[in-house]
Amino acid sequence: MKYYMAILGTIILFSTVEVASKLIAGKVDPLFLAFLRYFISGSIIMALGLKEELKRGVEWKECLKLILIGVAGITISIGLFHTSLQYINAAEGAVIFSINPIFSAFFAWILLKEKFSKESMAGMAIAMAGVYILSFGFKKIDIRDSYGIIQMVISALMF
Repeated sequence: MKYYMAILGTIILFSTVEVASKLIAGKVDPLFLAFLRYFISGSIIMALGLKEELKRGVEWKECLKLILIGVAGITISIGLFHTSLQYINAAEGAVIFSINPIFSAFFAWILLKEKFSKESMAGMAIAMAGVYILSFGFKKIDIRDSYGIIQMVISALMF
């Protein structure tokens, strides 16, 4: 039961990020907000997990590599996530960011040579089309008006 409560808590906290970011926009620097968000959670996770991983025989060098990858990924991805919310609304940001599994699947296809069914590819295409329609309507992309959208897409890509 405690795992279900932890999952529920995670879902609630993660699904309110965009709204909370919009509420404090202009009051707190978005990059500081991203730093604070992941510094606190990362510190807790590291305190709970790093000692355990070292006990299991994972070498400190490997843990350091994972930490550096995490810091780089969070800095770029979540930094862009929070700054993009200065230019787009929270709902649009949430929908755009939710395409990150499509990027993961694409990278699995490129890097790991995973196979996709026609249904999977169709689903990914429909999802991307839906995000496009939500973001731009049925018109062409005007880069000058798309700064926040482009930032959020890059954020999802890096995530």
